[in-house]
Amino acid sequence: MRSGGIFDYDFKKERYEEVTRELESPELWQDPAAAQALTKERSILEKIIHALDNLKMAVSDNQELLNMALDSQDEESI
Repeated sequence: MRSGGIFDYDFKKERYEEVTRELESPELWQDPAAAQALTKERSILEKIIHALDNLKMAVSDNQELLNMALDSQDEESI
């Protein structure tokens, strides 16, 4: 899923994993400002990824419900 900007899911997921690895480095914590910045970035990325995952699941669920309604010709559900 690549669409750029805030919705560039693949980039955000890769960056989240990269930041998480960086935060595991003991050397990073010798620079509290850098560690704080990465912690904040990871938190923001985590929220965006979670929100996009939820949207993707909701769209998929709604698509499945629509297909079921179409298959059963349920006009009210459609």
